[in-house]
Amino acid sequence: MLKRSLCLILIVVLLSVTLGVYAENVILEPVQERYSYTNSVYAGLQINGTTAICEGKGRGIYTYTTTHLLVMLQRKPTSGGSWASVASWTGTASGMGTALVSQTTSVSAGYTYRVRVRCQIKDSDGTVLETVYQYSHVWTV
Repeated sequence: MLKRSLCLILIVVLLSVTLGVYAENVILEPVQERYSYTNSVYAGLQINGTTAICEGKGRGIYTYTTTHLLVMLQRKPTSGGSWASVASWTGTASGMGTALVSQTTSVSAGYTYRVRVRCQIKDSDGTVLETVYQYSHVWTV
């Protein structure tokens, strides 16, 4: 009876460890967002010295839509505060084409920077069908 109980306890412990590792791997997988009209949106920022390279991309799913991109470089003081836009650029693409913005600008020390991309998908009448926001990683100068 004791051997049987020990075997059952060992099986339960092994299953718990195995299922725990499996559950941890499932939880750590990234969440993929799905949109109704937007295929993809990207926001990128790279800072070299005092030069920032700001990028934004957006692409729609359907041929009858237009993609409108607004790429904003934002900053906030390293001591705290709120984000404020310091530069912005726009781009558009028709149908399933990719709207692309890639610009460089100067940045100042003492701030944390990010790029915010607003991607709007509009129909032929100019009605906004969907708006998606994406943010880059932050950089501190």
